[in-house]
Amino acid sequence: MKWEALGSQIIIRAIDQGEREVGGVVIPESQKRSQRGIVESVGADVAEIMVGDEVIFTGFPMDIDLDDKAYVLVRSEECYARKRK
Repeated sequence: MKWEALGSQIIIRAIDQGEREVGGVVIPESQKRSQRGIVESVGADVAEIMVGDEVIFTGFPMDIDLDDKAYVLVRSEECYARKRK
C-alpha cells in the first residue's frame, strides 16, 4: 500500500546536503536540516507541484517515518520553488 498526502499536504523525501559551511564557519548539526527534496506524494488541493518535482521548502516540516523510510510532511504553501524533471 502506498501512502498518499491529503488536502494541501506534500510528502517529501529530503535530499541530504552533507557537510555545510558558510564563509568558513561550520553550520551546527541542529541547523543542517535539508530544505530541498523530491516530492513523493501530493494532496488533492495541490495544483502547482507534482510527484517527482524537486522542491525548496521552509518552515517547520514534520519529520515522519513511513515504511522504514524518512520523509518530511509540509503544506504546499511552504514550498517556494520547484524544478521539474
